[in-house]
Amino acid sequence: MVDSSTLGLDTPTMQSAGQSHRLPGEIEEGYRQSGGEVFSTLVRGREPRRRNEFPFAGEMMADHPSAQRAVPSYRDVLTVALFCGLVAGVLEPIGIVLRLSNTAEGYRGLGAYLWWMPATANLVWFAVLGSIGWGLARLLPRLLSLKLLAGILACFAFMASLRILDGHLGVATVDILAAGLAIRSTQLWGNGLEGWLPRLRRAVATGVVAVATVSGGIEVTRATLERKALASLPAVPSGTPNILLLVLDTVRAMNLSVYGYHRPTTPGLEALAARGTVFNRALTAAPWTRPAHASLFTGQWEHAHTADHEVPLDGRQPTLADELGRLGYRTAGFTANLTHTARSSGVARGFVHYEDHRISIPQIAVAAATPRTIYRSLQDLLPIPETRVNYEWKSSADVNRALLTWLDRSGSQPFFVFANYMDAHSRYY
Repeated sequence: MVDSSTLGLDTPTMQSAGQSHRLPGEIEEGYRQSGGEVFSTLVRGREPRRRNEFPFAGEMMADHPSAQRAVPSYRDVLTVALFCGLVAGVLEPIGIVLRLSNTAEGYRGLGAYLWWMPATANLVWFAVLGSIGWGLARLLPRLLSLKLLAGILACFAFMASLRILDGHLGVATVDILAAGLAIRSTQLWGNGLEGWLPRLRRAVATGVVAVATVSGGIEVTRATLERKALASLPAVPSGTPNILLLVLDTVRAMNLSVYGYHRPTTPGLEALAARGTVFNRALTAAPWTRPAHASLFTGQWEHAHTADHEVPLDGRQPTLADELGRLGYRTAGFTANLTHTARSSGVARGFVHYEDHRISIPQIAVAAATPRTIYRSLQDLLPIPETRVNYEWKSSADVNRALLTWLDRSGSQPFFVFANYMDAHSRYY
């Protein structure tokens, strides 16, 4: 029997042209593990082992680009996707609050909704992205690993978070920056992403509970305060009239038939005027929406209150809703202008019931940057009604529906109702 030690093969070398070359360390280790059987089997005349029979061959093949990868589990991909959605859902509102872009003006009008609507939209959106990525990984297992999917999802998360900077840096620059941050993130993860998954699952669970708590807490708190306020209203004398204040945003008297315009633009107002009083010199106290409404409710000129483009009406002066509430009126507001007469504008102060932003699945969906961008692109291609999903204004039909629903279910006590309409203004809003 001839063994490797007899032939001087205790230390594997290669002989070539009278020179001795030491084998690479990885192959040397494999040779030692196999006990030098490669050479001995050749001496005996048997067939040499195939490559995949050697202990070290599987490890080498696993790193080869053509090697078959295990498809990442749906649970793991969904965990990474939801975590990226939470990151985007937190960073996007922070950018809006910090006023990093004037294009986010309408989103600042979300007020308290800002802390759960974008997060909810991003969670759903990234769950969809993660599901698509997992499906592609099943079709292309050699190309899409969990680490690569995580990098792609991180890129989408950074793009959503930085979208607010488009006006400053440009869309392409923001996308390049997001891609760079995503690449850096995957480098920091290294090959240990699987070890982070338990932590990511806990973070996702905590985030989902927090979002649900905030959204539910806002509505429960408002409903509780409304019930308490209505229960504490003082009695009113018999025959106290109801008050209905309708404000048409950006409508001039010169275009109303009730003021002599030659086209019948306001037949309803004409019928009302026939049994009421028409003021011929009704002038606004301010040239635009927010300060004009603040003056309307406080009786102060624009320079005497705080309401401005970036500043809400403060609590220094009592409002019409405050005073009528003290007299026993049920006060309610319904606005179509979701930026400058929303709750966050301050003009809702004193109203027991106030409705601005819709809470619906389509409305929540466009509260995040990426779904909103997709929706706007679809609007250019498909006949989608603009008011079906809009974060800046509502149609008069929406306002009237909410107003009449409230009247039907409210009590018999006299009411003061304010309604703002945006249909005329929306054409160039």
